[in-house]
Amino acid sequence: MGLLTGLLGAPLAPVRAVVWVAQQVAEQAEREFYDPAPVWAALADLDRQLRSGEIDDAEFERREGELLDRLDEIARFRQEPGEPGAFEEARESTEAPEAAELEEAGEPEETEEAAEPEEAGEHD
Repeated sequence: MGLLTGLLGAPLAPVRAVVWVAQQVAEQAEREFYDPAPVWAALADLDRQLRSGEIDDAEFERREGELLDRLDEIARFRQEPGEPGAFEEARESTEAPEAAELEEAGEPEETEEAAEPEEAGEHD
């Protein structure tokens, strides 16, 4: 069966490779999007601009609020580690039917076999 599965699945290898690359790219993009370091650097730059007189207090307050909101969003994302990103959800949803089919195929046989000895034991 392994040889047959390998032969039949071989044409799908390029598709699997493309999907894997896309997953890696999406995960890296998510890591970069939720990285607080650029936000902290922007806050430091904003402070420098205020001290040098490039921006006034109102502009500083407005932009600082936006950056602090962004940091709050990052903190919320990091506090929910069990919640997968959008791409990971899509990947899990494509994997779930295969796993469910395997479990469903195995469960009825096990329950029927398990039920028969119990019934036989009850009647004796």
